[in-house]
Formats: sequence, C-alpha cells, structure tokens
Amino acid sequence: MNSQIIFTLNDLGKFVLWAAFLIILIYFAVILRQIYVAIKSLTKVVDDNRAQIDETLKSAPGVTKNFEKISENLSKDVEAFNGTVSNLASISEKLTNVKNIKDKFSKDTKDTKKEQKEENIVIKG
Repeated sequence: MNSQIIFTLNDLGKFVLWAAFLIILIYFAVILRQIYVAIKSLTKVVDDNRAQIDETLKSAPGVTKNFEKISENLSKDVEAFNGTVSNLASISEKLTNVKNIKDKFSKDTKDTKKEQKEENIVIKG
C-alpha cells in the first residue's frame, strides 16, 4: 500500500484559478448587496418625501421664469453700466489732456518769466 499524493503544476494552477474565481464571486456578491441596500434606502427616502418632491417639481417652472427675468434685468443693468464706464473713461481722458495742456502752459509761462527776469538782470547789470 503505497499511497502517494502527487500534485502537478497543472493541478496547482487550476486550484489558484478556482480560488481567485471564488474570491471574485464573493466580492461581486458583496457589491451587489451594497447596491441593493442603497437602492432600497433611496426608494424609502423618495416614498417618504413624495409630496415635497412633487411640490418642488410643480414650482420649478416658476422659479425658472423668475431666474430668466432676473438674468434679463441684470443683462440690461450691465449694458448700462458699461456705457457709464465708457463715459467715465472718456471724461478721464479729456481731463488728462486738459491737465497736460495746463502743465505745459504753466511750464512755458514759468520759462518765459524766468527769461524776463534774466533779461531784466542783464539790462540792469
């Protein structure tokens, strides 16, 4: 009675594959169970709040219309504001030009007065 158990690489490979398949099958069952529990919970929440959900769905078109009106009004206000900003930019540019002219005139006047003083000094001296 010589009883020996011989395992070949083929047998070992089959064992590993079946073990991996069994682990994947168990993991898949756990995932399906979690999905079932989540859907069951979601269904309960929807059933418990059906009245509020229906009310919200009924009021949604009104909210959308109000949002559209607000958007239109805001768009008009922004356009008006852009016009005001353009006017302010134009006025600022004109004021800058006036200031530059004034500064130039003031400088020319100072130079002229300085030259006149120098002439007076030369004439007196």
